[in-house]
Amino acid sequence: MQAHATVMDLEFVGFQSAVAGLPAAPGQVRYAPSGEPVLLHPAPGRWFAPAANEPLRLELEALVAAGAGALFDVSGKFRSWSLEGASGRAWLAQQGELATVLAGRDCAAMTLFDCPALLAKQHTDGHENFVVWLASSSAEGLPGRDADCCENTTLVFFAGK
Repeated sequence: MQAHATVMDLEFVGFQSAVAGLPAAPGQVRYAPSGEPVLLHPAPGRWFAPAANEPLRLELEALVAAGAGALFDVSGKFRSWSLEGASGRAWLAQQGELATVLAGRDCAAMTLFDCPALLAKQHTDGHENFVVWLASSSAEGLPGRDADCCENTTLVFFAGK
């Protein structure tokens, strides 16, 4: 696992469960051309934009101006790790039934112990990898500060749509 530095994380809370122009159903993700998730829809009426770029920030601000929802800067709320290759997939397999968690979805909300977390698929170099975001306040209490951070943990998944 490799830790990512975030620039500005944003959370958009819609006044409706679906907002035109954003991923429509919970579990859908908008991807960058590079295959990285740029806008997750983990729950009805909620979207998470990790390390949002300027065009995405402006798009979300326009939705706020149109009365579709509220936008929050949640930078620092989460710490993220890429789970790549066989080791990343093995770690996820130890935590739970990945096929069940992401059945028909590209992202999901879950809990690691009592730590809120998000999981999303990431498509890089033709391979399906994953990114996990852990709530920073809880991640600070996990053992290690790098790839060992999540080594001896168990995830409890929420399958709600």
